[in-house]
Formats: sequence, C-alpha cells, structure tokens
Amino acid sequence: MTRLIKISINVFFVFLQTYEERMEIMPSAQSSYFAGVVVVQVADVIVHKTRRVSLIKQGFGNFFLNFSIFLELALACFLIYTPVISTALSFGPVPYKAWLIGIPMAVYLFIFEEVRKLFVRWWPNSFIGQELCKWFSRSYITVFLSIRKSNWDGWGWKAIV
Repeated sequence: MTRLIKISINVFFVFLQTYEERMEIMPSAQSSYFAGVVVVQVADVIVHKTRRVSLIKQGFGNFFLNFSIFLELALACFLIYTPVISTALSFGPVPYKAWLIGIPMAVYLFIFEEVRKLFVRWWPNSFIGQELCKWFSRSYITVFLSIRKSNWDGWGWKAIV
C-alpha cells in the first residue's frame, strides 16, 4: 500500500491510530490545510475587486493583481515543496487533491458576493442596497484597529462593559 493511500485512509480513522502514525501524517495534514487557505485567499481577492460591478463584467485586466495571485501561489508551492523549508515549517508532501480542498468555499464565496453585488446594483438607494454596500466597505482590519484603539489604555485592555 502506498504512503498516500495509507494517509488518505488513516485520516478518517484517527481513533484507530497510534501516536506515531498520527505524527507521521501530521506534516501532510498541515500542508493540506495551508494549501486550502491559500486557495480561499486567492478566491477572496478575486471576488473583492469591486463593490458593485460583477466579476464577469470586470474581467482580469489588472496586471498587478494577477501577478500577486501568481506570486502567492508560487510562494505557497515554494514553502510546501522545498525540502529544507518544508522541514523547518513542519510541512509534508501534498497530493494535488489537497489543493482542491478550498474550491467549495471559493465557489460559495463567489456566489455570495455576486448575489450581494446584484442586490446593490438592483436597489442602490434602498436600505438593503446601502447596508450591503456599507457591509463590504467595512474591512476587517479597520474594524480591528478601531476596537484596538478604543480599548487600549496603555497598560492593558480596558474592560468592555
């Protein structure tokens, strides 16, 4: 039985594995998780290119965005498949199917954003359209920074009551 088939079968029967067997498949599992996160990040940057215009109309004419997507995928492959670096990061061999793990979430994200953009285009002045457009403009980083600034007193976190 090849190692890949053994890993695939053993993932579903974790409770039947010894500690040594689990530690053997841990690097491959970590690499697969990392690959899935990278795929979803690529999908996220693609669908969040515009607030209102559909991805189909917008196209892929932005050279810098296309280059950054390529660079992210190349860096992920470099980190996973370079022997010295993958050993330092506790990564293991990743089968090609592991890169497909994030595709269902990417499809869900694409459909959700296209429906949101459709509502914003159909009803731009309604409550739904304005809230969905505001929802998009609130980035996670700015929300985090505003919470952080308001709750930091210099010595520690203020109690949120």
